[in-house]
Amino acid sequence: MKAPLLSAVMLSMLLAACGGSGKSSSNSTSSTVSSAVQSTSSSSVMSISSSVESSSSKESSSSSTGAYVSLDNGEEVISFDGTKVTWKDKEWTLDQYTIFIDYRLDEFQNVNSPYAFKSLQDAKAAGAIISGTIDKRMTVLIAPGVYWIDDPDDGFIRPDRPEGNHEEGLYGMTITSDWLYLLGLNSNKFNVTFAAARGQQQGADGNFNLFRINSIGFMTENVTFGNYVNVDLHFPLDARLPEDKRLSRSKRFDAISQAQLFGGSTVSNAIAINTAFISRLNLSPFNALYINCHVESSGHSGGGSTYINSTLYFYNTNFSGGTQFYNSDIYLEPLSVNTSGITTYEQGFGDSTSTSGRAIDTRFHRGSTLLNHPVTPDMPAGISWATRTPKSPTTRSYQYNVTLDGKPYIIQDHFTPGASVVIPDNSELLKAYRIENDGQIYYNLQNILGLNDFNGNNAIYLPYANVPAISSAELKQGVADGYYRTIPRTASLNRVGSNTPIRTGEAAATFNTSAETGRTAGLGEWTFAAYDYNSDHTLAIDPVTKKYRSATYVNLQMTGNSVDVTSTLTGYEEKTILLVAKNTLGIEAAILATIQPKYIDPPVFTSEGEPEIIIGTNGKARLEYAFQIAGTGLLDTSIITWYRVDAQGNAIPLIVSRLNKPEQEYTISEGDIGYYLMAEITPKYNVSELSTVKTTFKSTYLITRNDVETRTDTNGKKVSRVETNFNNMPIDPQPQIIPGTWTRTNGQGGSGWVWADGSTTQGAAGFPGLQTGSPDRQSRLHYQPAGNKFGDVTLTVKLAPNKSAGQGFGSAPDFLDIYIKSDGVRNDAIVRGEPGAVNGYALRFQRLAAPEIGELGFDGGGAVAGLAVYLVEIKDGKASAVRYDSSNRPFGSTLPQVMWNPENPSVKYNHGVMVSAYLSELTVELSLVNGKLVANISSTKEARSGDAFNYLRQVHLEADVQMSDLGGVGMYYSSSTGSDNSTVLTYWKANISITED
Repeated sequence: MKAPLLSAVMLSMLLAACGGSGKSSSNSTSSTVSSAVQSTSSSSVMSISSSVESSSSKESSSSSTGAYVSLDNGEEVISFDGTKVTWKDKEWTLDQYTIFIDYRLDEFQNVNSPYAFKSLQDAKAAGAIISGTIDKRMTVLIAPGVYWIDDPDDGFIRPDRPEGNHEEGLYGMTITSDWLYLLGLNSNKFNVTFAAARGQQQGADGNFNLFRINSIGFMTENVTFGNYVNVDLHFPLDARLPEDKRLSRSKRFDAISQAQLFGGSTVSNAIAINTAFISRLNLSPFNALYINCHVESSGHSGGGSTYINSTLYFYNTNFSGGTQFYNSDIYLEPLSVNTSGITTYEQGFGDSTSTSGRAIDTRFHRGSTLLNHPVTPDMPAGISWATRTPKSPTTRSYQYNVTLDGKPYIIQDHFTPGASVVIPDNSELLKAYRIENDGQIYYNLQNILGLNDFNGNNAIYLPYANVPAISSAELKQGVADGYYRTIPRTASLNRVGSNTPIRTGEAAATFNTSAETGRTAGLGEWTFAAYDYNSDHTLAIDPVTKKYRSATYVNLQMTGNSVDVTSTLTGYEEKTILLVAKNTLGIEAAILATIQPKYIDPPVFTSEGEPEIIIGTNGKARLEYAFQIAGTGLLDTSIITWYRVDAQGNAIPLIVSRLNKPEQEYTISEGDIGYYLMAEITPKYNVSELSTVKTTFKSTYLITRNDVETRTDTNGKKVSRVETNFNNMPIDPQPQIIPGTWTRTNGQGGSGWVWADGSTTQGAAGFPGLQTGSPDRQSRLHYQPAGNKFGDVTLTVKLAPNKSAGQGFGSAPDFLDIYIKSDGVRNDAIVRGEPGAVNGYALRFQRLAAPEIGELGFDGGGAVAGLAVYLVEIKDGKASAVRYDSSNRPFGSTLPQVMWNPENPSVKYNHGVMVSAYLSELTVELSLVNGKLVANISSTKEARSGDAFNYLRQVHLEADVQMSDLGGVGMYYSSSTGSDNSTVLTYWKANISITED
C-alpha cells in the first residue's frame, strides 16, 4: 500500500477515537459490550481534527520548576502530587502494586516517588513490576505519550544488543507478572502508545516482537501496542507539544516485513479493552477477549481470540488472530501485492484448512483498494474461515446478521456449502450468543467463552458478562436461571469402532452424535444426511444448486442420536461421503467416510505366474507375474519396490510403487553395472486388501554394460540420461554419493524429503512429487552419473511451490540452488545459508528483504511477491556472492553474467533480477555447454503478485565460465520448516555428456 493511503487510513481511525466517554473503566466497558458501535462520520472526523489543531495554543508543557501538569489538560486531565494519581472520577494511591509512568516526569519538581517512572524500562529495572492477584492487580498507570520499548534510532541489528541492554534479542521487553493491568489514563487509546520499529531484515535478524508477556490475568485498557516498522505513527496530541518534541514518526520501510507484537508470550485469562494493536505482517497479538478494540494486521496473527464491538483492518489475505466476532466491523484493505493478477479477492481467518468460527452482527466492508482497483474496479471478495485449500467440508461455523458491503453474506459458502450455519431469527441457538432484553442487545459472554461459571480466574470476565440482564431475560421467557448460558454451541459426529472403509456386503458402520459437553439446553431431535463429496471443488459442487449432491449409494438407518450407514456401491471405484448430523436446535456436525464396493480376496499368483525378473534388450528390466483372477475393471494395484543388491546382499531401494501404479518395469542405469536386481511385490487389486504375503525375487544375473541402453545427444555423443517425475522415488535417506544413484539427505541423518500425493495445499495443490520437508530446514538432492569425466550438461527441472504469492520461502534470505557440473553434496551438516554443492555452478532463487531488492534496482515493496535469481559459482562449499545484507549474509553474485527478459532483451542486469515466476508450475532450463552457462526460467501461472512491482515474468541468464570434468546435478533447498514453506519437485531431466568412462 502506498504511504499516502496508509497514512490517511490510520489518521482517520486515530481522530475518530478522540471522542471517548468520561465514565469509569468498569461502567463504560460493561455498557459498550451491550450496545453497538456507531461509525464516525467524515464530518465529525473533520471537526475532531480541527479541535485538536486549535488546541495548540494551550501549550501544557511546564518548566522544570513547575508543578505536574497533564499533557491532555481538558476533560482528560491527570493530577499527580507524588503520592496520588487522579484521572476523571478515579483516584489511585501509589504503592508496590500501583505505579505511575509518564515520560515527561523529569520536567516537574514534585515527583520524587519510588512508584513513579519515566518508562516501563525504568520500572522494570527498579523491580517495580511484580505479580498481583485477581483482587489486587499489579496496576501500571500510564500518562499520554509514545513509549519506545525498543529504541528505533540505534543501529544495532536484533538480536544483537547495545551494551547495557540485557533484554533478549528478538523481544523489546520481557515482562513476567500475573494479574498485570496496563491502564492508559486517556479515553483515546492512541494517546498512550507502546512502540517498536523493527521487523525481519528491517532492523532485526528474525521476527521482532514488541513484548513477551508471561501473565495469568493480563489486562490492558486505553493503550496502543504498535510495531511501526511499516506503519506511520500519528500521535493525536502532537499539537499540544512544541514542534521539536512531537512524537509522530514515519515508518521505517514501505516493504512489508514480519514485525510482531506479542510472539512468544504466555498469556491466559486475558482481556483487552479499548486497546489498539497495530502492525502489518504477523501481528501476533495475545489470545484474549477484546472489547472496543482496534486491529491493523496482515498475514498470520496467531490465537483464537474473541472480538466484541471492535474494528479490524486487514491488509492481507490471512488473519488468524480471532475466531469469534460480535458487533464488529472488518475492513478488507489488501495491499496491492495481494490483488495483482486476480479477479476475486479471497480473505481468510484460520491458518489451516479446517478453521471454524462465529460471526454475529458483524459487518465486512471492501475497502478502497478493492472498490477502486486500477485493473478490476469493484473487485469482488470471498470470505472464508479457513485460509488453506482445499478447505475442509466437515467444519461447522455459525453466523447471524452478517453482511458484506451492507448485503447479507454467508462466510465460506462459495467453497464448502453448508459449512457456515446461518442462525435464524428467534432461534434458541441464537440465544447461546446474543440475547435481547428491553430493547437492548447483550452478548452472552459465558456461553461465548465456553465457561461453566465465573469462579477462580474466570472471575476476570464477570464485569463484562451482562449476567443481570441475561438472568432477567431468562426470567421473562419462563426458563430456568442459567438456561441461556447452557445452550450447546457445537456438536460432534464420530464413528463407533474403526475407521475402515464402508464396503458393500459388509456390516453397517455406526455413527454417534453428541452436543457440547455440559450443555443440553434446547437440545432436540437429530437427523442425518449423506452427500457425495470430492476434494476437487469443481466436481463436488452441483453447478445448478451450488450445493453438494446427495449420495445415492448409501443407506441410512437413524435411531435417536445414531445412524447406521451401509454401502450399496457397485463397480470398482470407491467414493467419499460427507455425513451431516443436524439437531432441531440448529447445531450441526459432519464427518467424511470412505465408501467402497464389495471387496474380494487379494490376488494369488498362478502356478506358472510366480514373479520373475526378465532383463530386456531395450535397457529395461521387467517383473513378470500373473494372477489367477483378472477381468475388466479389476485393476492390479500391487506395491512393487526395486532394489540394487551387491554380492554381500546389501540393498539400495531404486523405485517404489505409488498412486496405485505397480512399478513392473525398471530402467537399468550405469550405476547397476556389477550388481544384481531385486524386486519385492505385495499383491493387491483395486478392490482388495494388500496381500499378507510379500514375495521377493532376486535375479541371479549380474548386470553388465551391455544391459544399459546407450544414450546419445543430438550430436551423437554418449550421455548419461536421468529422467523422473519423482512419483516412484523412495524418500529413504541415501547419504552416499554412488555413480548412477540419487543421494537424498539433509545432513543430519534424515532424507530431508517427503512424498506429496497431490493433496498438498495452496500453490502446490494437485501436484504430486518429491516435497522438501526436512525438520532442520534443509533438503538436498544429488545425482552422480557413472563415469570418470564429463563434458556438456543440460538440465530441465519443474517445481510446484506451496507459497502462492511468489516469495517461495519462509523468510529472507532462504534460498534454493539448482546446481550443475558438481562434485556432490557434503555428507556432514551444512550451515544454513551455505550451498549444498561443494564445487560447481548453480542457479539460485533467493528471498530478499526490501533493502536488498532495492540494491538490485527493483521495487522493495514486493518483498513478498517475488524472488531474486542469479548464477553463482561454488568453490569449496562457498558461493560466489559479494553483496551483503544487514546481517552480513551474502546475496547477489560476483560471477560475471548478464540476464534479461526474453520479451525485452535490450534491458540487461548483472548481479541479480527479481522474478514473479516462482509459482506452480515453474520450469527451469539450466545448461553448461562449451563454457557457456545458460538458464531460462518460466511459469505456467498467469496471475502473479509480482506484476505490480514490475518483476520479470520470465528471465534468461548467461555467463561465460570455466569448464570442468565434473558431471553431478542436484538441488539444495533451505527454508523455514512447515509445509507452507515447501516446494514440490514434479519433473527432472538431465543429459550429461560422458567424455571418459
